[in-house]
Amino acid sequence: MTATNHAVTGALVATFVHIPVLAIPLAFASHFALDALPHFDYPASDCHSLKFFIWLVADIGFALSILTTLLILKPPGVYLLLTCSFVSMSPDLMWAYYISYKRNVGIKNWPRIAKFHKLIQTHTNSKLWPVEMIWFITTGTLLASRLY
Repeated sequence: MTATNHAVTGALVATFVHIPVLAIPLAFASHFALDALPHFDYPASDCHSLKFFIWLVADIGFALSILTTLLILKPPGVYLLLTCSFVSMSPDLMWAYYISYKRNVGIKNWPRIAKFHKLIQTHTNSKLWPVEMIWFITTGTLLASRLY
């Protein structure tokens, strides 16, 4: 899933679960639940292309604009919303490391969480962008309705 969808889903978790010690691990787990669903992704072979870089910067920029909007609007529990959003996106930070430094190292040498993260993403494709759009519209609408 895109960083934007992870961020919105993490914030949505925080609107249902107001106890940080529960909400934060659930937001983290939501990342893996979303990545197990069929979703949009570029092939690993494209991860060094300009097209991938532009898409990645746009996605991160959009996710950050949503988080900034939450910070400006300051709905009840805004800091838990922001924390859960970030935590929900955070497992993808490992890809920067593995793409940049470990691309020649086989998956068998990766930590268990990285192996798990890679192995659950069996149904990804650049043509599955409608799944991302439907998820964003649905969760974004639900999030907006829960905030006010």
